Parts: sequence; structure tokens; C-alpha cells
Amino acid sequence: MKEIYDVTVPAWSLNYFINGVTDNLTDEEVEMLDEWWDGNFIEIIDPWNDEGEIETYFSPRNDITSLGDAVVDCKVILRDHYYIEDFLGIDRKYRTKAEALEALSKIENKENLKLYFVGNETKEIKIH
Repeated sequence: MKEIYDVTVPAWSLNYFINGVTDNLTDEEVEMLDEWWDGNFIEIIDPWNDEGEIETYFSPRNDITSLGDAVVDCKVILRDHYYIEDFLGIDRKYRTKAEALEALSKIENKENLKLYFVGNETKEIKIH
């Protein structure tokens, strides 16, 4: 079973994420939402709470923009991917193991780097 993660998104983004509707969105907003979705390897988003409702509230932050907005807490499932984490906890994500290994080959000092696969569960892959 794939891992489920919590995210907070602007309420105005849900019609696009769920239904693909771009009405009332600018081209820049659609591009920003696509970049967030693809860049975080989102596969499924679920905005409904246990009662089957979507709860909206105001928050000074969310996971897509740095602006205060009406937001919704959602559950997401990620597509399979790889990521490299450095000693500061900063990660870089890659679609395939080959892409991740190629990126690793270009890093001179591999000390304190970790490579992970995110699929049905997150697994660390040993770097040699």
C-alpha cells in the first residue's frame, strides 16, 4: 500500500486538481499548479474529510503558494520516484533510478548523501 501524505492547498486549486477545470484560472496559475503537482509526483489528491465534506479555512501559508489564502487540507498519494537527500535534509526528486544515479555521478562529495525510492513504502538505497 502506498504511503499517504498530508498537504494544504489553496481552495481555488481543487476544481483544477479534481476536475481539470481551468475556468477562472490564469495561465500562470495553471502552470504553477502543474509544476507543484509534477514536481511533487502527486498521483491522487483527496480533499474530503471523514464526513465526506471539504473543509475550507484561512491559513497564512499553504504548500503551493507563500500567500495567505482559503485552504483545504488534503491527503495525497505520490507516484513512484527516487530522491537524493543531502546532509541539510534538502532533497532532489527524479522519475527514474537512472536519472537519480546520473545525478549522483555528477556530485563530487557523496558523503552524507542518501538515495531513497518512494513507492509502496520509502526505502533507502545504499550508495557505493
